[in-house]
Amino acid sequence: MTLRRNRPVHTAFVGLFMMLTCAGSVQAMPQCPSRKSALERAETIVEVRVKSFSIGESGLISADEVPTRMMRAELEVVRVLKGAFDRKEIIALGSLFPPGHYVELSWMALRYGLGDDTFEWAPFLNEIQEGIQVYTIGGCEYYKFPDDIEERFGTANNWRPVDMGALVPLTSSAPEPSVPRSTRP
Repeated sequence: MTLRRNRPVHTAFVGLFMMLTCAGSVQAMPQCPSRKSALERAETIVEVRVKSFSIGESGLISADEVPTRMMRAELEVVRVLKGAFDRKEIIALGSLFPPGHYVELSWMALRYGLGDDTFEWAPFLNEIQEGIQVYTIGGCEYYKFPDDIEERFGTANNWRPVDMGALVPLTSSAPEPSVPRSTRP
């Protein structure tokens, strides 16, 4: 009998294994510089609005079966705050590994056109090879999200450890349900 690997299941287990093994080591990773330091060294800072945001397959092929999903943000440049920048739109790609800002960018995309929908960002242009460049987002570059988002997700210091509980409000004003959990359907 020949054993056949169920590729989607295997990939899911590899991804889960990486998340579990890497989550503990995130604390040992070098932290991003302080916001003040990132602001000082940034040559260009723009105020941007997230027109669209998605997470999907990158098309990259990994020999080690490392998850290759990436985030893609379509950003509208509202104004230039520091330096010179002549683009009106930016497509930025980023990894889903820490310190990625995928939760904050998702919230910013939901706010598009509703007011208080811009954030400050230092565009970071990576050269893949000579003549091919891409803007990347979600690393240690300077950014400043609206205060309520930074407060909710703890991004005020350009670094936050992996915290899956950040998706749930830290405090709740709703009363505790009176029905015991064991009797819930």
